[in-house]
Amino acid sequence: MSPESRGKKGWQVRYRHGGVHRRMTLGGYPILSLADARQRARDVLAAVSEGRDPAEEVKAAKAPKPEDDRDKIKTLGTNTPSVTCPA
Repeated sequence: MSPESRGKKGWQVRYRHGGVHRRMTLGGYPILSLADARQRARDVLAAVSEGRDPAEEVKAAKAPKPEDDRDKIKTLGTNTPSVTCPA
């Protein structure tokens, strides 16, 4: 359990991946019980022993998905008919 400066408490697991010390938050106390926190920690450590980095997996899952029409200006510009001004 790790208390924060704002008074919140939460469960964390610390591990090393690729020679780098990492820390992953498992959930907040008392929403996540001790038994559930221990099970999540075992799952995280099992993933690390398989060579995966669970914190990066969670970060990648939360990252916004790229859209095909990400550039709205370019998309709008290709669909508009060209207008010529009379001289």
